[in-house]
Amino acid sequence: MIKGIWLTLNRFCNFRCSWCYAKNTKYNKRKTMQIDLAKQIISFTKLMGLKYVVLIGGEPTYYPYLFELLEFIKQQDLVATIITNGYRFSNKSFVKEIETLLRGGISFSIQAANKEQQKRLTATDTFNDILKAMCNLQEANKFEVGYSVVLNSETIDNLEEFAQLVKNNAPGKDLLYILCNPIISKTEGVNCNYMVSRKDLIKKISEKWERISDILDGHVYLEQSLPKCDWPQNFIDTQINKKQFLFCCNIMSREKLIFNTNGELLVCNSLADFPIAKFGETFRDIESFKSFWNSKVVKNLYKKFYEYPQERCIKCDSYDECGGGCPLKHFENVHN
Repeated sequence: MIKGIWLTLNRFCNFRCSWCYAKNTKYNKRKTMQIDLAKQIISFTKLMGLKYVVLIGGEPTYYPYLFELLEFIKQQDLVATIITNGYRFSNKSFVKEIETLLRGGISFSIQAANKEQQKRLTATDTFNDILKAMCNLQEANKFEVGYSVVLNSETIDNLEEFAQLVKNNAPGKDLLYILCNPIISKTEGVNCNYMVSRKDLIKKISEKWERISDILDGHVYLEQSLPKCDWPQNFIDTQINKKQFLFCCNIMSREKLIFNTNGELLVCNSLADFPIAKFGETFRDIESFKSFWNSKVVKNLYKKFYEYPQERCIKCDSYDECGGGCPLKHFENVHN
């Protein structure tokens, strides 16, 4: 069931994270959603009876019409979340402006666990700015703030360091670890360069999870996108019971509509080069959207995604929960 939308406001970003799903857009400043289109999609969201809007990029805090759009979202009585690298929140004036406009929260993506790693992974000397932004957001009290880290080949060995970073600079806040996905594009094909092998992921997370949970007093979660049966059974069952492991694949759940800067509809952020429809052309209102969403073309598309990825999935009791893992990970060249 669709619950909300993700709106890609721009492709520009001041960081250069090599594992980013938007890397193939070249951070083009011209790839920016027109404000009229953004408002039309927000109005469509309201008509659909959906409740939330997630603003993404690029880096959405550099969207030239951000304040105007947040005001419009608030007028529509929708909840908004901004997914950000956090840099602009190092400016207290920016934080105060957002406080007056945002009815929702901030999802702060931490790219590095220390100063040298920040320089290497983002090509910026901004680690102190990130710490300042965390402090500024800790002082703000008008919206929720959560933190996340993408676990890739550069960050997988910093699990405890990230937990300690959040504990020291944002005590009481949640930290979400997200497993790195392949970057898939028409020009470069499938890029799995920054992914960690399943074996190493499972080993390192299993060994460190209790420790990082202790550091953060249980405020820690994993966006789980591997087959459930790859994990030690007792370990993953325990974390699921604690609600610390989450199954969040939009391809499997179809809970959100993802629009790129042109208003094109994406199945997944990692498939930015492969839109399946366009707002204003394929659909523009509830009736035309229902006609498209329930069409044979869309049903056949998702049927392909839902095919059992492995023979063991056919009789697995957990398949409805995990779907055999993120479908994009079946492109992974480090499958084992």
